[in-house]
Amino acid sequence: MKSRLDKKAVTICIVTAVAVAGLAVGTSAAAADPAPGAYTLVNAGSNLCLGVPAAGTADGVQLAQAGCDGSAAQTWSLATATGGYLLKAAHSGKCAGVEGASTSAGKAVRQETCSGASSQSWTLTASGSAYRVVNANSAKCLNTKDNSTAAGGLIQQNSCDSAATKQWRLVPAGAATPTATPTVTP
Repeated sequence: MKSRLDKKAVTICIVTAVAVAGLAVGTSAAAADPAPGAYTLVNAGSNLCLGVPAAGTADGVQLAQAGCDGSAAQTWSLATATGGYLLKAAHSGKCAGVEGASTSAGKAVRQETCSGASSQSWTLTASGSAYRVVNANSAKCLNTKDNSTAAGGLIQQNSCDSAATKQWRLVPAGAATPTATPTVTP
């Protein structure tokens, strides 16, 4: 009889622990989703901002990182879309998308007329105090070419890993730009 009670007690403890763990996982995943709005995306490896060079407005301009200046060319509207979010440039109203809807590593990320294509849809996965920005079409991460930390470094998609140059901090538009390197999680 005592053995039966011990087994029941252990079973109840295990069930309770699993239920509590399940609630914790659900809560942290929901908390990781950023709210739609206007943001500056700051690269965790370089502390430089994602932008459209020379505030260009034409389709096909490859995105680059540059010193954060708070300009509209470095301000991105994060809007919910099928499969994730659209990143829409405030100055041009155009979306960040992968060249030719490619699924290959190393393809340019550029601004293009918003079409709702999956190559313009991005998911954001929390990683420390930053996010991995993952293309919904290719499952590749927004990255600086050759993991550059220099101003003017071009933006591409590449395989996702723990490199800080593949992680981005979302700073609400108009807020002070961070000067310290955010924490990143492999």
